[in-house]
Amino acid sequence: MEISEIQTRIENLPLDDQNLIYKQLVNLVNDLDIDISQIQSSQKASESRHCPHCQSSHTVKNGKEHGVQRFLCRSCKRCYRVTTGTFNARMRKGKGELLKLYMKSLLGGDSIRKSASKCKIAVPTSFQWRHRILAALQTQQTKVILDGIVESDDIFLPYSQKGQRNIERKPRKRGKGIFEPKKRGISDEKVAIIISQDRKSQKHLQVATRGRISEKNIEEVLDGKLSKNSILCTDSHPSYIAYAKTNKIEHKTIKATAKQYIKEGKYHIQHVNQTANEMKKWLDNFNGVATKYLQNYLNWFAVLKRIETAQIPLRELSIMICASFDAIKIIKAIPNLSYI
Repeated sequence: MEISEIQTRIENLPLDDQNLIYKQLVNLVNDLDIDISQIQSSQKASESRHCPHCQSSHTVKNGKEHGVQRFLCRSCKRCYRVTTGTFNARMRKGKGELLKLYMKSLLGGDSIRKSASKCKIAVPTSFQWRHRILAALQTQQTKVILDGIVESDDIFLPYSQKGQRNIERKPRKRGKGIFEPKKRGISDEKVAIIISQDRKSQKHLQVATRGRISEKNIEEVLDGKLSKNSILCTDSHPSYIAYAKTNKIEHKTIKATAKQYIKEGKYHIQHVNQTANEMKKWLDNFNGVATKYLQNYLNWFAVLKRIETAQIPLRELSIMICASFDAIKIIKAIPNLSYI
C-alpha cells in the first residue's frame, strides 16, 4: 500500500479517529527518540558516580569496556560500570529497540507469555525482565515523602507460594477447597500491606508482615516517610495509636465501628480505602501474585497513574527505572524477606 493511499484513507475517517491516529504516530516517533543507555548515563552522572558496592563517592574513571564507561572506587578498590546493579546489568538481549519493545508491552498490560511472544524471547527471560524493571521502581517508593494530611490503612491478602515446588502446606485438590480447614480471622496465612497516601495523591505501599501488624511493623514501613508537619489519619487500630504517640505525630482516629466516617469535616481515610480497592481489582488481572514478588507489583501500582498520564509514558518509565542502581540487590534479597 502506497503512502498516498494511506493518507486518503485517513482523511476519510471521522475527525476523532484522525486525532487518535495522530496521537499514536506522535507517540511512536517520540518512542523512537528514546535512548535508554543515554538516560542511564545521565542518571549515573547526577548520582555523583557513587559506588554501587560501598556507596562511596570517592571514585574515578577507569577506561571503557565495549564502549561503556568503567569506574574505580578508591574506597573499596572495586571496579564497576554505568550498568552495575541496574535493571539491565548483564542483559545480553536487553539492549536498544528490543528492550523498548518489551517495556511498551509491559505498559500495555500484556502477560509474561504475550510479552515473550512479541519480543521473541523465552518465557523465563520475559519473567526475569519484568521483575528487574519492577524492582527498579522500588527507588520511587524510597523517595516518597508524604506531607499534610496522610491517610494510612492496612489490608490483608492471602499468603501465596505460587510457582514454588516445595510449599509449606499440603497440595489442594481442585474443587475441594471449601472442605479444607482454614484459619479464621487474621493469621499467618494472610499478608499485611500498609498503604499510605497524602492529599496530593502521593502513594506509598509496602508489604509489612504476615499476620497481624504491630507498632514495630508500622515503624519500619513509615520511618522517614512522613514530613514534620504531617497529620496521620487512620482507623482506631492500637498499633497506629502507639506509633503516633511514640513518635509524637499528630494523629486523628476514625472509628468506623461507631459509624464515624469523617472527623472535623476533613479527616477521613476514604482516599486510602479507594486506593486499596483499586489495587485489589488491578491485582486480579494477574490471576494471583506470589507473595515473594508482591512488593514488585506494589511498586508498579504506586507509579501506574503517573506513567499513564505522562506525555510520553515510555520515557517516564525509562527515567524511573534508570534512576535505580539497586535493582539486582533487591532481586537477590527476595528469598531473605522476613515475611517469606
